Amino acid sequence: MQEPWIVNKFSASTILINLISSDNDMDDSGTILIVDDTPANIDILTELLSDNYKTKIATNGFKALKLAAATPSPDLILLDIMMPEMDGYEVCRQLKSEEATRGIPVIFLTAKAEVEDETRGLAIGAVDYITKPISLPIVLERVKTHLKLRNANRRLSEAYKELDKLNAVLVEERDFIETVVSKIQQSPLLDTSYLRILEKPVDKTTGDIVCAASCPNGARRVMLGDFTGHGLTAAIGGPLVSEIFYSETRTGVSIEVMFKTLNKRLLHALPVEMFMACSCIELDAEKMQLTMFNAGMTSILILRDGKVIHKEQSNFAPRGLMDIPDDKSTTLSVQKNDRVVMCTDGLEETTNPNGEMFGEERFVQLIEQTLLKERPLDFIIEAIQGYHQSGSLADDISLVEFTC
Repeated sequence: MQEPWIVNKFSASTILINLISSDNDMDDSGTILIVDDTPANIDILTELLSDNYKTKIATNGFKALKLAAATPSPDLILLDIMMPEMDGYEVCRQLKSEEATRGIPVIFLTAKAEVEDETRGLAIGAVDYITKPISLPIVLERVKTHLKLRNANRRLSEAYKELDKLNAVLVEERDFIETVVSKIQQSPLLDTSYLRILEKPVDKTTGDIVCAASCPNGARRVMLGDFTGHGLTAAIGGPLVSEIFYSETRTGVSIEVMFKTLNKRLLHALPVEMFMACSCIELDAEKMQLTMFNAGMTSILILRDGKVIHKEQSNFAPRGLMDIPDDKSTTLSVQKNDRVVMCTDGLEETTNPNGEMFGEERFVQLIEQTLLKERPLDFIIEAIQGYHQSGSLADDISLVEFTC
């Protein structure tokens, strides 16, 4: 049974914002590498920046690359274009080609004022382009702005690393819980006599549950449940349902009383958006009387000689959804070797690439083909996957076949 995603208040975006804002007091100071072959330009820029920033000087491209690769690396580079031997374009290109220096912002300071020059500079990786003669206040503000962006990117990168660590812990904890829940779901009390069970979960754990046991009077009782959603969240309610089913069946209470207890306990234990559709049968083998209860599931099918002779549709609300009055089960006479099939809605609601659901009619035909020719239940999954065609199925699929 599928459900819309429920977003936890501690979302990834919230974690990122908290991690980044926790460092908001980080200053925007840093080290500026000035690259220019004209001493006068270097003196002007050094004087401009020295009150707020550390500065390093390179008078040619080769020295600039060496200083940029050193540890610690500069936080920003002011780069002239027209220099001998290696011009600023080539310096920038080599900076952006190396992992260690790729992230250092580069601002071109140059007399080359044509649009093509600026376009070329930005295309090879510069963050800004200032033409000479320069305005010192503008240079100062541009430096300040790009250092702020540089520090913001650093904080964001650190936040993502922290988020990866948190996610790794959550994945490890989830795997542990899934393993525990899966073991709990595999109840040693499950009596598989006269049963064939098909399970195709979407995730490691499933929101579907199968329970089967004998009553004190010898009647055989089988239940199939389907919680909203799939995976770990949906599987949480399984152990509670299993405990109630086996304890109530062992004491011999009726199906109606058992389901009333289930509804009461699930209403109390589960959040409002979580509930369980379920179907249940009980066979009195001496009288060949079959009692059926369907609360929000696909039709219970009764087959004789490979043909459906009865469909027991849902007459009651799923358990844990709301407070409900007493429900009455249905009783039907059956014959020896009649088959009873219960299935979760994941099968009928599987869609093909055109969005068309598999539906009840195809489901009935598939069940008849499978049982008439005594095929393994895996044949059903193969048929459903062939109909779906693309990727994994969207919902858990569970099916129980019971032989009277």
